[in-house]
Amino acid sequence: MEIVTLVIAVVGLLLSVASWANELWKGRKNLRVTIDFASEFGESFFSSRFLNATIAFSFENKSSNPIAVMYVQLVSKHGAYYRANLKKGFVAHCFRALIDAKGGYYEHFVESADFPIEIESYGAAYEYIDFSLPRDFNANCVNEVQVVTNRGRIKIADRETIEKFQGLLEIPATHRPKTQLDIQACEESPL
Repeated sequence: MEIVTLVIAVVGLLLSVASWANELWKGRKNLRVTIDFASEFGESFFSSRFLNATIAFSFENKSSNPIAVMYVQLVSKHGAYYRANLKKGFVAHCFRALIDAKGGYYEHFVESADFPIEIESYGAAYEYIDFSLPRDFNANCVNEVQVVTNRGRIKIADRETIEKFQGLLEIPATHRPKTQLDIQACEESPL
């Protein structure tokens, strides 16, 4: 009788530990971040004072707990941080055909993200993130992209993504001639 009781107690303990481990595994920070470089409205352009860049981000929460994206920032090789605009702003507008009327259109406004971006458990969000960078910003100095959440930081630093990001930020720079000084600026002096 004592052996049966002991076996039942051990099995109960193992099931409790397995259940606890499963809950921890499902509740861990598990946010998948994808940058959509082929987005319809992803672009960069010079304004009078800034290099403005709009980039589409896809966030997928794969955990059982909700998560909030507090902000997104660029990190340079010299340790400088450039935070995305935290307030909602105009990105673009487009005209879409009405389904039930011939020749009718409606205007659709696209806005950037309003932080914090709240994502429910097993939910997703697709947001345009807007950056206003200094006009003399050197895109080659971007070392990583950080997504800061209420449950920690996610660093995006793989070479392919960073090169695509730099390419998007360099588009307006193609209008100005490249000099040796521009090429060496990232290596010699901090931003």
